[in-house]
Amino acid sequence: MQRGDNGGKGDEGPLPAASPPGSVLPCAADVEAEAMRDTMDLTMVGRYKCYAKYVSHVASWRFRDQRQDRLTRRSALLRGSEYNEETGTSVSCGISWWTSYFSYRCGPRWRAQPPFGFPMMTGPRHSFQVLVRRHPVVAVHVWLFLFLCETVMVILYIMQATQLGAVTWMSYGRKDFDWYATVQTILSLVLLSQLVIAHSVSTFTIIVVLSTSGYRIITYFVALVSGLGWVSRMYVPLFLRCWAMRQYFLFLLDSFAMLTPRNHRLDVIRLAAGPLSFFFVLLFTFGCIFHVHNVLLGQHLGIGDAFYWIVVTASTVGFGDIVPFRWDGRAMALVFVMIFLATMPTWVLLAISTLRILREFPRYNGRKRHFFVYGKVSYEDAVSILEEVLTLYPMKVVCFCYTSFSPEVLAIGRHPRYRMRSSFFQVRLLDRRMMERLQISEASAIIILPDAEADSSSIDADVMLWSITFQRHAPHVPQFLRLRFAFHAKLLGGHGRFIFDQNNKFIMSTALLLPGILPFLVNLVRVASASGTSPPDLWEEHSQDNWKSLYEYSRRNNFATCPVPWYFVRLSLFRVVRLLKMHDVLVVGVEEATRNVMRLDLSYVLEQGDTLLVLYEGNLSGLAEVLSRLNPDVGGATQPFDSSTIVSNNSIGSKLRGDSVYMSRQDLLELELDSPSTEVGDVKLYYPFNTSSDLGGKGRGVAPLQRSNAALPVGRECAKDERRSSSPFCESRYSSAQVWELRWQLLQQPFVDQNPNGVSLKDLPLGGSMAVLRELLGYHRAALAHASGTMEEAIARLEQQVNDILAHVALEYLGHIEKEDDVENFLILDQVSSFCQPAQSSLYEKYLDEVIAKYELVRMMQSIQSIYPNSRLTLLTSRKLSNDFLLWWKGNFGFSLCYIRGLSTLESHLDYAIQRSGGRLRLRGILLYCSQLGRWDFSDVPLLTVENNVTNLMDLGSQVELQGAGGRYSQLTPFSEQNLVVELKSFVSCISVIPHHTDPEWRRRGEEQFQDSLAFMMGRCFSANMLQTIFIHAHRDHRIMQFFEMVLCQQGNDDLYDPALWSSYSNTSTTRFKVCGNQLLHFRTFGDAFSFLMSRHSWITIGVFRRFPPSEKLPGVARYFITNPPLRMPLRPDDVMYALSASSHVYNRVNV
Repeated sequence: MQRGDNGGKGDEGPLPAASPPGSVLPCAADVEAEAMRDTMDLTMVGRYKCYAKYVSHVASWRFRDQRQDRLTRRSALLRGSEYNEETGTSVSCGISWWTSYFSYRCGPRWRAQPPFGFPMMTGPRHSFQVLVRRHPVVAVHVWLFLFLCETVMVILYIMQATQLGAVTWMSYGRKDFDWYATVQTILSLVLLSQLVIAHSVSTFTIIVVLSTSGYRIITYFVALVSGLGWVSRMYVPLFLRCWAMRQYFLFLLDSFAMLTPRNHRLDVIRLAAGPLSFFFVLLFTFGCIFHVHNVLLGQHLGIGDAFYWIVVTASTVGFGDIVPFRWDGRAMALVFVMIFLATMPTWVLLAISTLRILREFPRYNGRKRHFFVYGKVSYEDAVSILEEVLTLYPMKVVCFCYTSFSPEVLAIGRHPRYRMRSSFFQVRLLDRRMMERLQISEASAIIILPDAEADSSSIDADVMLWSITFQRHAPHVPQFLRLRFAFHAKLLGGHGRFIFDQNNKFIMSTALLLPGILPFLVNLVRVASASGTSPPDLWEEHSQDNWKSLYEYSRRNNFATCPVPWYFVRLSLFRVVRLLKMHDVLVVGVEEATRNVMRLDLSYVLEQGDTLLVLYEGNLSGLAEVLSRLNPDVGGATQPFDSSTIVSNNSIGSKLRGDSVYMSRQDLLELELDSPSTEVGDVKLYYPFNTSSDLGGKGRGVAPLQRSNAALPVGRECAKDERRSSSPFCESRYSSAQVWELRWQLLQQPFVDQNPNGVSLKDLPLGGSMAVLRELLGYHRAALAHASGTMEEAIARLEQQVNDILAHVALEYLGHIEKEDDVENFLILDQVSSFCQPAQSSLYEKYLDEVIAKYELVRMMQSIQSIYPNSRLTLLTSRKLSNDFLLWWKGNFGFSLCYIRGLSTLESHLDYAIQRSGGRLRLRGILLYCSQLGRWDFSDVPLLTVENNVTNLMDLGSQVELQGAGGRYSQLTPFSEQNLVVELKSFVSCISVIPHHTDPEWRRRGEEQFQDSLAFMMGRCFSANMLQTIFIHAHRDHRIMQFFEMVLCQQGNDDLYDPALWSSYSNTSTTRFKVCGNQLLHFRTFGDAFSFLMSRHSWITIGVFRRFPPSEKLPGVARYFITNPPLRMPLRPDDVMYALSASSHVYNRVNV
């Protein structure tokens, strides 16, 4: 791509491929001054400190400036050195001799780190791992030798116990230095060699080996040296060596599994060997204890009789033929019975699980089709991947492989739940032999994750190199890669499927206006923790405050795919969406059979071989039942298909009658309009955060809200530029004749209030409400034309809705709402995450760090304007943007970027940025993210600190502004509907983002599972690894990943950036998500909203963002998302509907 010639010289020089053509850049001086007018550098001397009126502790040491002599220790030392040099005096530094010595010997602190940046395995542990991993045949021979020696020890003990007469502890053998004692001593000496690998066995096994072997060796050699032969006949409890024998038996099974490429029966034996061997060894130990107790007391009891007694006692049968001797024997028997009774449920569960595995044995694929994960994984990432695999693929295992793992990650492999389902291998080099050992060619899928500590310039280079390596050795195994930048996918030639961290910025910027999309997208790819069932009356009016069941219902919705049935072929997608939605199945995409491209277009006619992607609360069998009910051959179709249903591409607007069994009788689509309005696209009608609030009708028990959420007299110094150009949504688009005609129609209707809120209808300016009023009057006329007994309620509802809108317009007229109040202000905080500068910075890294940060900023603004075009942006960052970029921004978006150079860690800079954004009560959303590449110092701590500071400043400042506003603004609520989105390094930090649940049970659940935390439910936090489990779902069906690319408008966009973005002034849509409020439309049920938005806007409504009930007493405006509710769910005036645009004019960038 060529660079554009520009004449302006900014601070950063010309932007490579990021500047408009040369004919645009040479601007006049006044245009340049206007674009730079909103630029402020807070890093200069004399920075802004207006936050003192909100923060009482402004005079503390944290906020001292240069005029106050409060220096740090380093500054004081430097100043003292300079002063002493000027005055000629000397200064001494008290450094200890020991400090200097050890500093010389050990060097700086960073020299103590290993040369490869991670702790390396050394000593016997390293030798043991080399033996097991590189020489499995030798390991098998070692384990077999140790197992046979331990077995011989146990067999000798049993043989000696069967030939006993009257014995005591001091005289257990028949004669001095018998062959039993000799062989046992020799084996004890040999088995002391296993202490070399003592770190790999259990502590109990080590204690048993040391005690028994040492006891046998000491007694034998003492008898041999001192001449006391009777010492060699002393009793030694060698039956305890059965525990060591069990340990090496398990090692043998693991080594055999590494040698064999695939053995189904061996896998089943390994699953059951651990618990079963423990049970038998426990029985053997207790039987030998009972036997030796009776023999030493002079009772004649065979070893076989002792085993018989322990089995009968453990089973609580007790025939009474053998009874314990004396009180200590009875106490011992009581202990045995209590232990087995306490553990019996565990044995039963183990037996049941083993039977289930054996039952699934014919369908079990063994270790062949396993998931192979290569890369740096944290503890929470590994657990989330394992849980998702256990849920979707109960019979598959996961193999994690990398150069090193943290101790908490390795501990997962020893957890009872994951021990047999996960493996962790530490490898240094991926060569051909290692690939064969790891059985990469037999894997089900390969997931490649980046190294979290890699440099920014090589974070994708390592992933691409690993991908090519795996591609050469296993070309048929699908790969799933996580990349930082989208253009790197093009270098791989289309191999594998990808998710890009670059898209996270687009998702978070969209969440400023649609915060519910964060839990919506994440919950669809994290279904492991979803559970529960819906109560039967969940969708009744009295159950709409049951937010716990509603949210759990959303968690149970997941993706499903099905080929297009024959009876859907040649039907438009518009018709199919409505038919399936009647059965609570939501269609969110169609994959074309000819091009294998995911699309969402209501005018598309389904063809044979196409595949539907749907959301459904249930399993695949439930979806099959829905399709069978719609099959005309089985007589279960909701409506028969005739020739009229076979539509063309241009006839998607055909009206449907009586086919919605769950829709209310007031379905708006059932009314035929005499003159349907084409002007219902007014933002004031659909935008949920406009100047209107829910106007409860007289018959609803809610008083009209006499306040507005915007238009506060704060930050007026920043809104001067906004006043010059009026909002395109507030301009009058109607002639005086059209206004007079609508006013005359309202005056002729008897139900219309002639004086709404005390204002005469003749003098009331209708403004932007003309579109919705004309639409509702058309519905009213259609309802009167089809008047019947069932339509009375619909007519009354329409009449009430018209009066509510007129009351709202009158309220705005009385409050003198100005035009610039329709502007939404957004603040983006670019937080510096790393303070450690690299020793050498390459040109490529500088290019990525600067240009891509600007590209992401532009794309985020496009995401915001895709939902609400009349938006303004304020940026607080430590980066130094060039004048050329600011001029380009002004020409592309039509307004100048309010650019503030400063640090978000300073309260003064935060306060100034909030003021410049229009004030606390006119600020719609705040995005806190990091555009700096590379590692993050201190993980999420700096971002969470800034988030807490922003929350405190917003709360304190809002109260002060409300108290000083006066007049009609004194009735405003201090908690306007604002959203703060924070980018996190890991989803574990969600528990630190405020606010929190007031319910103790859900607060505990939110600390254990981030999907239940209040901050996540509200859409206030997002991290890249939240969507990492999409790889597990995409392996099940690749269309799931295509859906994410489609809704983010990223289909086929594998370049660094779109060249048209920098060479033209056209704003392209970056998201398919749309939003619609219910404040003015007053839909009664979700079915009404679904039908209306689909027919009038070609939107497919995916869910409702609903407020928590007041009984929860949550701060601010807390909401939760309800995914795919049924059509009969009642709606509230303050509900917000989320939808996907399915219009035919949406341009899909697809590489065909």
